[in-house]
Amino acid sequence: MFILDFMTKNKKKSFVVDIVIFTPTLKGGLGKVVTNLATGLDKKGWEVDILTISTDSIYLKELPDSVKIIDFKLNKISKSFLKLVAYLKKTKPKILLSASYHANIIALLAKLLSRVETKVFVSEHIALRKALKNINFLKRFTIYLLIKFFYPLANGIIVVSDGVAKDIIKITKIPQYKIKTIYNPVIETKIYKYSEKIIDKKFNKIFSDDLPIILGVGRLTKQKDFQTLIKAFSIVKRKINSKLLILGEGQERPSLENLIKKLSLEKNVFLPGFVPNPYPFFKKADIFVLSSAWEGFGIVLVESLALGTSIVSTNCPSGPKEILENGKYGKLVPIKDVNALAEAIIKTLSNNISNSQLLMSRARDFSVEKSIEKYEKIFKEIL
Repeated sequence: MFILDFMTKNKKKSFVVDIVIFTPTLKGGLGKVVTNLATGLDKKGWEVDILTISTDSIYLKELPDSVKIIDFKLNKISKSFLKLVAYLKKTKPKILLSASYHANIIALLAKLLSRVETKVFVSEHIALRKALKNINFLKRFTIYLLIKFFYPLANGIIVVSDGVAKDIIKITKIPQYKIKTIYNPVIETKIYKYSEKIIDKKFNKIFSDDLPIILGVGRLTKQKDFQTLIKAFSIVKRKINSKLLILGEGQERPSLENLIKKLSLEKNVFLPGFVPNPYPFFKKADIFVLSSAWEGFGIVLVESLALGTSIVSTNCPSGPKEILENGKYGKLVPIKDVNALAEAIIKTLSNNISNSQLLMSRARDFSVEKSIEKYEKIFKEIL
């Protein structure tokens, strides 16, 4: 076995493993899902390991001592192949659950080479065709071929929304009954506890008056399309004096700051960067807006529902329509449609009536407990 770096509070080096979760990252939405999943399975009595190439994540402190984290300390998930093979041969886990198409392909190939009896479940968290559309043709074509060849070899395919399932079916031609939709494990009691925390004083100027607060949360990337949100806000502000707060960091910051300056919105649009605990902001905001061009699920929508905040979202592939039940729990607008987004925000702010209890009741459909029950059922059926 290759020497692996074990990063765990529990120093016991037990090799009895029920489930190993193989993920390229423990950051962002995927990191949140993986840690919630590992914690939930651990509470149910499963012995869980997490394999990743980097442990730089705020979510590590949320994990129980009994969950081991194996850090490959690599800069690319593709370089983890031989280490994963070695891990499988040494520990022979009952189940390998991989997350994201890169990790899925590596996991299935590693299973073949290691020749262990481990059952492999691949999970997909993004709208593949939309996400891969942004890479060059040759690379996209290669990834499609690998997905089409390897995914049918999995013991099970788990997706976070029906829209993601449709993408996989179109790419692989795998029958729909072989693909299981399990919504992300998002809602747990700590969300409500964290939402009661006092917001840092540096944000006082944003909340110092009674102007409505429009909130956006996510990495500053093209996927999240905050360009469209800022342009829509410039229209909103002409009719309703308000503020836009976007929490997150990323490579699009310079272009977003230039757009804010170009539209003379410096006094009303704020980009404070990444905030470890966004939940008090959800609770304090008048409306939450998801402007993404694509998603696999849309965790932030569920978090907004949980805290009873009104929602406007793009009807992007592939989670928002399912989460909001075709507009029942929040307005849906076409992607990249500045005017439609602005109109929906104005109507929501003007209405000024939010059925918080209705929104919060919907959020309970995405609880960690419900998600874990479904994962357990699938795992037990194959074991």
